[in-house]
Amino acid sequence: METIIRGVRVRYEDTGTGQPVVLLHGWGSSLEAYNLMTRAFSEQYRIVRLDFPGFGASDPLPEPWSLEDYQDATAQFLRQLGLDHPVLVGHSFGGRVILRMCGNGLIQPEKIVL
Repeated sequence: METIIRGVRVRYEDTGTGQPVVLLHGWGSSLEAYNLMTRAFSEQYRIVRLDFPGFGASDPLPEPWSLEDYQDATAQFLRQLGLDHPVLVGHSFGGRVILRMCGNGLIQPEKIVL
């Protein structure tokens, strides 16, 4: 699947049903980093994962983004999918994005896992 966020085509996957869990990968990685977790948990949870803009199969960025750019883009992505209070799981850079979004009040997750 793909969507457009801030003018950039972003690849994502949305599998399973139940409570939504959003998996955010680390710097230089992709949504494939969570393949095993997705297989293990998608029978009980709705697993949503994306390639951050500029990573994986998402389009390259026209110019470098700041952490704030990534937090805004991720918050927009979550709103597009109607994910108001998901569980957020972040590895490395994904965790930084989660902390920044929560700290700035852009999202109020059910739980966070870093």
